[in-house]
Amino acid sequence: MKKRFTFIITLFFFLLVLTGLDKLVEFGLKRNNNIKESFAQRGNINADILFQGPCEVIWTINPDIVEEVTDKKAYNISHADSDFATNYLSIIQYLKHNKKPEKLVLFITPESFDDRYNTFHSYLFSLYQDSITRSLLKENSPGYARFHKWPLLRFTYFNRLLLFPAFQGLKHHWNDKTEPYFVNGYEPPIKMKWDNHYEELFKLYPGGVTFEWSTKREQDFLKIVKLCNDENIELITYESPVLNSSKPGQFNRSEILNKIKSLCSSQQVEFWSYDDSPLSKDKANFFSALNLNIEPGNQFTKDLALRLK
Repeated sequence: MKKRFTFIITLFFFLLVLTGLDKLVEFGLKRNNNIKESFAQRGNINADILFQGPCEVIWTINPDIVEEVTDKKAYNISHADSDFATNYLSIIQYLKHNKKPEKLVLFITPESFDDRYNTFHSYLFSLYQDSITRSLLKENSPGYARFHKWPLLRFTYFNRLLLFPAFQGLKHHWNDKTEPYFVNGYEPPIKMKWDNHYEELFKLYPGGVTFEWSTKREQDFLKIVKLCNDENIELITYESPVLNSSKPGQFNRSEILNKIKSLCSSQQVEFWSYDDSPLSKDKANFFSALNLNIEPGNQFTKDLALRLK
């Protein structure tokens, strides 16, 4: 009897500590201003124009320039290497606490519809227990979905991806910090340098690259289209300038771009391609084949903002 009582007390104490640590990490993540989803929960963004997509957005689109040109409040909610499923769920969490934007401007490129590029960032949604989040986690990250409801394990599953940001969030709370390091979501690529990405790629794959169209990615994109239609948000898609010298190795680039244009047209969604941009001609404008340096990026942002206006 005594052993059984001791076991019950020990188990109770263990569960109490586990739950306490879970709530501490949860509180820290919610208070971390640098996590865009957490910052958006405060309901202080309320952008008129919302930019979404992977690294080509986060390092290129400067909302300050957009606001100056359009006179509309803008915010960059993108995440590096994010796929459409990540973009979709991020927008859903944003809309729960902020007014609907007038426009959602979504970056798409041939890589966006190929499963080999970009990924679903399940760690970004560890905090949320709503049915849509659970469904998307099961669909895109079944390995993690099993632990999503478990106290503390839902965070420690990702180790440093969430534990360090949790401590940072506690620090933000302690210091009464209310704004993120990158206030408008844009991260200027000040220290970026050309990484020889395509030169190395051509060495490894002298036959070039052929994009593979993913039905799953197409369906995830259509979820964003439906969300925007349901919420009466104007969806505009675009591809920023791509370095011209990288295009010959992408054998079916034109074919996939035409397929993207056809898909967008069938959904009454605009697709703005900047394939003929003068910026594409000069390698000095890029730090990788798809990413512009800071000044060319600002120039492109202004061109895009003028078109949005």
